[in-house]
Amino acid sequence: MLNVTLRGGALFAIDGAVIRSDLGPAGRFLACYLFEFVGRAHRRERLADLFWGKLEPEKARSAMNTAVWRTRKMLNLGGKGNARHLITVGEDVVLEPSPTVYVDIHGLQGQSKQALGKPHSASLSETEEEKIGMAVEAYGGPFLDGDDWVLQKRERLHSIFVRSCFELMHSATRCGKHERALDYGRRIIDTDPLRESVQRDVMLLLVISGQQVKALVAYQKLRSVLPSIAVVSLACRFPDACSPTELWANLLEGRQFFRPIPRERLDLVRHGADEVGEAASIASVCAGLLTGWSFNRARLRIAKSTFEATDLTHWLALKIAAEAIKAIGDIEWFNRTRSAVVVANTLMGEFSRASLLRLRAPSSATERS
Repeated sequence: MLNVTLRGGALFAIDGAVIRSDLGPAGRFLACYLFEFVGRAHRRERLADLFWGKLEPEKARSAMNTAVWRTRKMLNLGGKGNARHLITVGEDVVLEPSPTVYVDIHGLQGQSKQALGKPHSASLSETEEEKIGMAVEAYGGPFLDGDDWVLQKRERLHSIFVRSCFELMHSATRCGKHERALDYGRRIIDTDPLRESVQRDVMLLLVISGQQVKALVAYQKLRSVLPSIAVVSLACRFPDACSPTELWANLLEGRQFFRPIPRERLDLVRHGADEVGEAASIASVCAGLLTGWSFNRARLRIAKSTFEATDLTHWLALKIAAEAIKAIGDIEWFNRTRSAVVVANTLMGEFSRASLLRLRAPSSATERS
């Protein structure tokens, strides 16, 4: 059995013995990428650009092919014939699922999925608590800590970990197991000390369990942390508002941001009842849309293939973050060990909307605008 650990850093092991692979740094990241997205087809050009983007195209492709070959060798160590699960079809590379390969983050996601889909008022069964508890215990830290290409996945896994601990904490509280509930609450605080709702829950549990002194200590500790946070800059992009000042002025004036959708963004005629049927038709609607926005990928040295494969909302978030930083003197002004950029968005990107339209009317052609 090949065990792949992607939390807290990449680690490959056979029955507990760590493998000393010859993948190299970029090849190691490629292997991690394939293990994370098992069963998904990846374009060769995309992989070469992602992990060997600084090399010339031919050299990048050659390095990628070597890394794929070495990954096959490692797969065979977990079971004879395992290499056949890493296949290349034309311009695609696919790692098929294998019963002799275990990836730790898949366990966390799978074991937590059922419980996290329950209403908050529903209690967890003993079996569910045990499974989620095992997944939480195995959480060894952020997903591939230190590697920027996995930021989105890292945040998603961290969110699953926090939500799993939160459900276990509340389930234990409902059963009167206050010490167990405190243990899960402290796990959340250790990874996210500014989550005030959990801080309050932990203090309440300390009081309920007769530990008033510890509750006061926790309160004082939280007070000492919160005042040290200062918001030094803001930036935003809303319909008819390119800055916080414009947004505030629009709110004070009570302006409406919703207008008929321009035809170049969505041609409603093509989605009318006469074209796609009554059930799939889209009536005339209004929307709040951004206008006059552009992104200079060359200035930020972002490859064309990467730009085109990523939802526009991510580039919008990056540009807004850059504007917030520039407003106070650029990146050199920051102490990077004590500073952070907090990004908020609707999590509903241009790609997801286009995909939804294709499901409703497969014959429609939608363009990024």
